[in-house]
Amino acid sequence: MSTVERQSAAPAPEEAWADRVADRIEEIVTEIRRRSYSPLRTLATAVVLGILIGVMTALTCALLLIAVNRALDSYFFPQSVWEGYLIVGGIFSVAGLLVWTRRRSR
Repeated sequence: MSTVERQSAAPAPEEAWADRVADRIEEIVTEIRRRSYSPLRTLATAVVLGILIGVMTALTCALLLIAVNRALDSYFFPQSVWEGYLIVGGIFSVAGLLVWTRRRSR
């Protein structure tokens, strides 16, 4: 290999300096993105999924309550509606009392 080929293969000092500066800027931008964008994206995903799970849970509970009332009205107490409501209300009252007794006093 001749000396001319060796000199043309090596980058000029100005080109090496520009490459190093560009690489360093890219590293800094990548680090800033990693430290700021990734946690914000994770937080936003958690908030959206939490809201979605909460809405789906509320809808499921409401539909389950409607199904229980319909079943009580149709199959167990077909002549009177109030007995089904009394049973469901009693279940919720007992559940509320159990939760009330387990609360922490301040």
